[in-house]
Amino acid sequence: MKTVRVVFDLPVRKSFSYTLPEKEEVLPGQRVLAPFGPRKLLGWVVANEEETGEIPLRSILKIVDEHPLFSPSLLGLCQWVSSYYGASLGNVFGAVSGGLSRTFIPSVPLETSSISSYLTPKDIIPDLIEFSSPKEKIDFLQRLVSKRSSGSLLILFSHISHCLHTFQQLRSQYNDRILLFTGDLNKTTKTQHWVRMRSQKNLIVLGTRIAAFSPLSDIETIIIDEPDHFGHKENSSPRYETKEVAWYLAQLFSSSLFFLTLQRDLSLHIAAEKKHITFTPSRSRALPKTVVLHFRKRGKKSLFHQDSIHFLEKTLFSGDRAAIIHARKGYARFLGCAACGSRLLCPECETPLLAQTSKVLFCSHDRKTFPLPSSCSECGGKKWRYSMEGIEKYSEFLNRQYPGFRISSFESHFARPPSCDILLGTIGMEEILSQFSPGILLIPDGDSFVARAGFKSEERFFLAIQRMRKRLPENALLFIQSSNNEIALFHALTKDNPDIFYTAESRIRKKLHFPPFSHFLKIIPGRKISKEKEELLESFIPSLGDIYDASFSFSRGGKKAFLLKTDFPQKHIEEIISFCDRKKIPVSFDVDPYE
Repeated sequence: MKTVRVVFDLPVRKSFSYTLPEKEEVLPGQRVLAPFGPRKLLGWVVANEEETGEIPLRSILKIVDEHPLFSPSLLGLCQWVSSYYGASLGNVFGAVSGGLSRTFIPSVPLETSSISSYLTPKDIIPDLIEFSSPKEKIDFLQRLVSKRSSGSLLILFSHISHCLHTFQQLRSQYNDRILLFTGDLNKTTKTQHWVRMRSQKNLIVLGTRIAAFSPLSDIETIIIDEPDHFGHKENSSPRYETKEVAWYLAQLFSSSLFFLTLQRDLSLHIAAEKKHITFTPSRSRALPKTVVLHFRKRGKKSLFHQDSIHFLEKTLFSGDRAAIIHARKGYARFLGCAACGSRLLCPECETPLLAQTSKVLFCSHDRKTFPLPSSCSECGGKKWRYSMEGIEKYSEFLNRQYPGFRISSFESHFARPPSCDILLGTIGMEEILSQFSPGILLIPDGDSFVARAGFKSEERFFLAIQRMRKRLPENALLFIQSSNNEIALFHALTKDNPDIFYTAESRIRKKLHFPPFSHFLKIIPGRKISKEKEELLESFIPSLGDIYDASFSFSRGGKKAFLLKTDFPQKHIEEIISFCDRKKIPVSFDVDPYE
């Protein structure tokens, strides 16, 4: 009797043997329904084998697909993702095709392969192209699409809005050759598009990071828009990064690979220096002047430097608009009694409360709101002290100072900026600056971005500022307030020379042996592991190398996650998996986490 090996969408790094019903045949990549304990689970066939007869096996209940959902190259890509990111193969298959219809999916029979004999990756040199404006980048992308000769084109975006916008621009020109593949599609549409990609050639596929796993069999060119953006990083297992997955996929197909960006990140900058990628810099263009003001807030009335106020008023009274970007939402981060300094705590869990507005408090742990008490429970004081002000605090100040101007706060769901004179928002407002076209962009607390936890905080702020400058009108002004205006980041911005930042940051990272000169491996224990197993894992991990950080996460039930600095993340993943399998400790990984 024929038997098959099946994997399931579970954090279990092994396959299970089942017998096939008589006269039935399956191939790797087909889905089946199989008994698993008391349950019936959807699984994926990974291999055929001969029954040994040593152990009685349970039988496959149903073969779901007529032909494999996965092409040989996609099987190989999933195998690589499983190995590289330390995820179970079943979790990878589930992430890739879990959103498809679970009923019968017809598809034309194509070439098939065992999961161990997929295409051999070949070395390629990607092209990194930097642009001076969003329009220049879009024009280049459209030229790339028009010049394709044969084979399919895969374009990957960090955000669904960018993907949809480009899709609408290309749709009328390419009609039935173009299709959309994102995680937001409903099950029916996603399944229909999957079948088209599996069976047709010479397509143009636009999508978010999940489209990197499209079952195309003739990929000629892969394009990644803004490869360093956080939207290209998956935050649940398998925690893959689009750039890495697309690079491997391009190697499988010997495809052209393009990284398109308004400002390259440090890892791509160093890769270009080492000739691992081909770099084309942006054309010379005058960018908005950047002024960094040394500023320390003194008292509740000094939210802005006097020069910021001067140029803000000059802009508004000339009939132009202003944009203000801040790191924190809400009213204020910390709140305490002005008399005795005691913090206001959540009455249910004793977590420090945040000021959502001037009258409403918020508990970030319980996700509940509470009214601001009339007096301090410790000393009876009736005045409160706010620190680390949020957007609502700035909005309150501006409404009081400029009652004749329209002031709005930007929300992430806005398709376009509201009609107003002053627009406030977080760094996510970057995307609509071209539409809003302010005469001045003011960042009142640069320290709230630069001084964040995480070694990449300065790099992320630098990249965001550079992208924003390329979205602003050339005659606009950019003011950044900071208590430390002498760091290399600010010198690079004021002198309009990104190499100042890249050189300084590279020197520091290399000295500390931080990425991209090494890797960070985040080790995340399962939510429900016992205290004993957590301590076993905690005692084992230091034997592998230098622990950069060990932090608790309330979202994971107070479990500790570890950040290991290493030159060989895959080697350590194998060692940790071997240890955890012996001790029956559930664990997942994040290679070079975004945080």
